[in-house]
Amino acid sequence: MKKRLLVAILACTMVFALSACGSSNSSDEADSSKAEITTDKDKGTVTFKATVNESGLKKDSTMHYIVQKGGKAADAAIFNTDASPEDIHKALEEVGGKPWNTSDKKIDDGEFTDGQKVKVTLTWDGQKDPIDFTKTVKSDNGNLKGDIRFSGNLDNNKDCGSGCVMCLNSCWAGILSNAAYGFNAIDGGDVLAKPDTDVLPEAGTEVQVTFQLEK
Repeated sequence: MKKRLLVAILACTMVFALSACGSSNSSDEADSSKAEITTDKDKGTVTFKATVNESGLKKDSTMHYIVQKGGKAADAAIFNTDASPEDIHKALEEVGGKPWNTSDKKIDDGEFTDGQKVKVTLTWDGQKDPIDFTKTVKSDNGNLKGDIRFSGNLDNNKDCGSGCVMCLNSCWAGILSNAAYGFNAIDGGDVLAKPDTDVLPEAGTEVQVTFQLEK
C-alpha cells in the first residue's frame, strides 16, 4: 500500500513539473523552411516571424509569450513561430549574446532569472513603428513590466519540450524570460498577464519580432 502511495505521489510531482514548463500540445507543427531568422551583429539584433495564436488570445492570463509551433506550451502562447528555441539561442550568440544559464540548473518558484538584457519589439501590417512587447500585455495596473534577459536554458528547453522562446516571468525553460517577475508568478496567480486584444492584431496575423541585445 505504501509503495503504491509513493508511486502516486511521484507521478503527481512529475505532472506538476511538466505543467510549469507547459504541457499542452499544439496541433500545428513548426515548418523549419519558413523559419527565416535575420541577424545584424552591428546592431545586436535577431529578427524572425511569428503568428498571433487564437487560443493564446483567449487566455485570461499566460506566462507564455512566444513558443515554437508543436511545442508543449504552444496552445498557451500569445504567439507561435516556426523558429526553434535552439536556432534563436544560436542567433543571439552570433550577434554577441551571452546566455546566463548554460547548464540544466532550474530556478524555483519565486526565484529570478539573470543575464544580458534584451529589448523586444514587434511590427505588423498596420503597425509599422516598432512597439514594445509590454504594450501588448495587460497586467493588474496597466501594462506588464518588462526586464527581458537572455536566460539561456537551452538544455532545460530541450529536455522539457515546451518550445518556449520567450516567457513573461522568470523561467528555467525559456530562451528569454522576464526578470521583472519571479518564476511561476503568472501561472501561480500572483501577477496578471493578459493578452491585450485592443492592441494586438487578430488571430492568424503574422508579426515580425526583433530581439535587440542591450550592450
